[in-house]
Amino acid sequence: MVVVGKIEGKRSRGRSPTRWSDQVQTILGLNITTALRQAEDRTAWRQLVDTAVEAYQDKHDLR
Repeated sequence: MVVVGKIEGKRSRGRSPTRWSDQVQTILGLNITTALRQAEDRTAWRQLVDTAVEAYQDKHDLR
């Protein structure tokens, strides 16, 4: 899986871009370097994602 890269081209005018790395930081509460390091350990990554999903569901009342 590729998680680091750059897209060619330009974004149309409007609101500022939301980058994938910004979303990772917001949702997981980790900087991108730490998140990528965590992703190398499948067990730790799964626990991190499960915790983030639970927090998201609680915040948005999705249960």
